[in-house]
Parts: sequence; C-alpha cells; structure tokens
Amino acid sequence: MTDDKQVVNHFVYGKGKPGPLLTDLESLKKKVNQTEEARLQAEKRMHEVAHYLPMMIIVFGENGEVRFWNRECERVTGYSQEEIMAADRPLELLFPDREYLSKLRADWLERGEFYVWELDITRKDGSARTIACSFLRRPSPFWGEKSWAVGLDITEQKRAEEALRIKDWALKSSHNGIALADLDGRLTYVNDAFLKMWGYEDGGKMLGKSAIGFWQETDRARDIIIDLFDKGNWEGEMAAVKSDGSEFDVHLSASMVLDKDGNPCCMMASFIDITERKRAERAVKENEQKMKALLNATNNPEVLLAPGGIILTLNETAATVFGGRPDEFIGKNIGNFVPPEQYEYMRVQSSNVRAMEKPLHLETENNNRIYDTCIYPVFDAEDNATAVAICSID
Repeated sequence: MTDDKQVVNHFVYGKGKPGPLLTDLESLKKKVNQTEEARLQAEKRMHEVAHYLPMMIIVFGENGEVRFWNRECERVTGYSQEEIMAADRPLELLFPDREYLSKLRADWLERGEFYVWELDITRKDGSARTIACSFLRRPSPFWGEKSWAVGLDITEQKRAEEALRIKDWALKSSHNGIALADLDGRLTYVNDAFLKMWGYEDGGKMLGKSAIGFWQETDRARDIIIDLFDKGNWEGEMAAVKSDGSEFDVHLSASMVLDKDGNPCCMMASFIDITERKRAERAVKENEQKMKALLNATNNPEVLLAPGGIILTLNETAATVFGGRPDEFIGKNIGNFVPPEQYEYMRVQSSNVRAMEKPLHLETENNNRIYDTCIYPVFDAEDNATAVAICSID
C-alpha cells in the first residue's frame, strides 16, 4: 500500500506541485472549456448571420411559440421580434382568418416537410404580402427547437407575373393583329387576330418567318424596317397578302422596342384590317363623282342643303348664279348669297319638306330672275329626311 500511495502521490501531486494526472486533467478541462466557448461563439455568429439573412427564418418551440424571428421577418411583416415572441398566438397575427390558418395547419401535417407554400399573410399595417414558405418538422440546425420555417417575400414577383399575364392576355385577345419580330425581321410572336387576318391557323408555323413576306410591296416593307431603326416608329397603310394570295388593306403601327439600357431588342407592330373602310371610302368617292356629274349635267341651278341652310354641294350653274366657283360656297350658309326674305322663305319651306317628307314646288327670285323651284327631301340610311335638294328652272 505504501508503494501504491507513493505512486498515486507521484502522479497526482508530484513533488510539491501537480502531478502528471492532475496536469492532464486540468489540460483536458481547459480544452473542454475552450471547445464549449468556441461552440458558443460559433452559435452566436450563426445566430447573427441568420438574423441578417435576406430571407425569413422562424424557429418554433415545443408549444408553438416563436423562439427566433429574424430581421427579414420584421421587415416583411412589420412585427418586431419582441412583439411576436410575446404574443400568445403569434400565427394569428399573420393569419387573422382562422379558417385559413386551420387549413394551413392541416395541409402542413398532410404534405410534410420541404413542401413550398405560397401564403398570404397580413402585415401589422393591414396590408397583404405573399410569402413562399417551407416548414420543417425537425430540430433546427442551430437552435435545436422542435420545428422551423424559411420564407421569401414574393409579393412583387407575383405582381409582376400578374402584370405579365394581363399584358399577355391583352395581346392575345386584342381585336387588332399584334406581331413581334427580332432585329432581323423574323416573327417571334403573333396573336390570334393576326392569324385570322392573314388566314393562318397555326401560329407556331409563323414563327421564324420573315415579316417582309406578308406584304404586297416587299421593298416598301424593307424600307419600313429601316425607318424603325432610324426613327423608332412608323405608321401608315399597306397592302397585305393573305395565305391564299388574296390582298387586303391594313393600317400598320410599328415601333422599335428598347431594353432597359435603351438598346433595340425587338420590333412590335399592330394591324387593323381597313379593307371594308377603304371600300366604303371608294364607294363614297364614286358616289360623289356620280352626283357631281348629275348636278352638272343640267344647266339649271341645283343645291344640296343641310338643316340650317348649310350648303353641302352645288353645281357649277348654281355657283355662277351666286357669283363664284362651287368650292367657294360648300360649307357656307346659303343665306349669305340670296336676299334675306327669300332665304327665310326657303328656310321655312325646306323645314316643311323635311317634316312632310314630300317634295314642294314654288317660285323664287334671284338677281331679277324668276325661277320655278322644286325642293326635294333627301333621306339617310334610316329613311329620315336629313337634307333637301333644291332645283331651280329659269
């Protein structure tokens, strides 16, 4: 025993100082303390990093209380960490609709971990935000609590997506033909109205085709593209060629689309089929020419008057009687060119003709000449008498 005590004394106490065993124990204790201190420091740094990460991090305790609420959570929700951690039911602050919250909890239990939800939360100020969020039912790597969640505020992204969806719908559903082309003039998008105008069914087969090939005057189409690069926009009328080779008239508005740096990125154009309008314009012009020929086919003065005595048209004989050319009187009041008493008499009689919708014969005098005058009602498309035609025989 004596020898054993000496051995113990030697390893434990040594010669008046700690022996090898105590020295090793002290060294081990010191290393353990250093390791624990390093762990605590590392955990503190991780907490700090997590607090300032640009993503929402929430850690829940055993009873569903919030144990960690980082700065991004505060920014997105408007609630401070102190407010959330002090709340008895913190989730009800973010989800005041209890039915919505109950459904969320049921979905969480059913779908398990790593499922990404898009949640609509209510901020402290009452406004809404959309969060992409994942819940994990396992201890967090740095806090060791029961469950935790990470999230990103995608409100602006969702708004941008909705704006793009609306714009896409507007382009697709527009009654005007819409087309986009790359800088080489090859189609990258056409809407349904464009396909209908040109007589195509499959928009996919249109993509990649040169925009120049859809026009009667291909050289003019090339010049328009050059103008877009030079001036940024072009507007006018063009003759287009359908898939079956037939032609139709189009009003074209084209512009160069610029990127955020102001550089051209593509070309955009809208198209309105004006074929019927052009036909109507040609018909009106033809009718005007026919009317002019009929008016001038007689040597008798003839005038077409709108209500109020405004001259719509007149023949050359009537213009000569009034002392000028036809274009000098159109749009002016006939009262400026006949005696006042005659004008008042014709005004009353013209009103009577429009009201009765029957012609009227009477005698009038102008420049000391007597005229046998007939006033005829002129009917519009609804068979309403809207003007009168006056024909006078000397």
